[in-house]
Amino acid sequence: MDGSAFPFPVVGIGASAGGIEALDGFFRGLPANPGFAVVIVTHLSPERDSFLHEIIRRFTTMPVTTISNELELEPDCIFVLPSNAVLTVEKGRLMVRKNAGHRERKSIDIFFSSLAIDVGEMAVGIVLSGGDGDGTLGIKAIKERGGLTFAQVRDGFGPGHPDMPASAIATGLVDFAIPVEQMGHKLIELTQGNKLLDGLIEESDDEQGIHRVMPEIYAILRNQIRHDFSGYKTRTFVRRVLRRMNVSRAQVFATDIDERALAVARAARYPEAMLDNVSPERRKRFFVLDGASYLLSKDVRELCIFSPHSVAALDALSSRLGALGRVQGSRQQFAKR
Repeated sequence: MDGSAFPFPVVGIGASAGGIEALDGFFRGLPANPGFAVVIVTHLSPERDSFLHEIIRRFTTMPVTTISNELELEPDCIFVLPSNAVLTVEKGRLMVRKNAGHRERKSIDIFFSSLAIDVGEMAVGIVLSGGDGDGTLGIKAIKERGGLTFAQVRDGFGPGHPDMPASAIATGLVDFAIPVEQMGHKLIELTQGNKLLDGLIEESDDEQGIHRVMPEIYAILRNQIRHDFSGYKTRTFVRRVLRRMNVSRAQVFATDIDERALAVARAARYPEAMLDNVSPERRKRFFVLDGASYLLSKDVRELCIFSPHSVAALDALSSRLGALGRVQGSRQQFAKR
């Protein structure tokens, strides 16, 4: 199936240990009719029946269905993987097969990779709490097909087990590393923005003008990232660029190996004495007086992504962000011409 033609986004959620608390936080931030399908894949014991569908119903008013083979995806619905099963997607239908005799531990990677192939840029991969690296390869597959990626960072709803989201974040391929209760709002914001962008592309009457500048854009990307995009259809290419710009408008990444330091940074609260060198205009614009201290405004706090990292993981992330920065710099130079 051509993913760009799929009629609605499909949000795949991967979770393991600590996943129930994380899912509770996720659905608290999601309206009853978000306009996309949600598919939940967890690490379940093959020896026990799963009651996850009953638990999810406590968190949301959206319809919740335990997946059966060849079940068709629908928007505004939640689909939950049964126990002792492996899930893939084919032509918009969920395909279930029995787990092998030995437990297949990468069920999230399997589903995310299949989702990326089937729905392309309409795929969203979310990695929540869990104790291994499942989901990391699937995140890469979704990014390669133009989809969106999220990973959970610490806040009121965990992650109780950070290994799984931390592994995904360390790839540098996660678009949003944010607390789980913020994900629903961000998904709505992005999907609505993408619909608007797609409408603008379809209504554009300046296709010849776009064609005239495409060779220069291709040349910039070829020089910067050593990849030739000239074989892409023009509308497909422009749509993907605009979607990526919608995701990458402005973000600040903050990492530290010290969880206490990250907690202080997330709080974004400062005593008045620390703002002596901040002009009154900036104080009014970016801070809110709260008792005896100043709190950084919500709009600025939401631009900051905080995540714990080991030194090795930080090196991997830094190299990826450096490459992204070089590409964005070339875009800015082109825009000024």
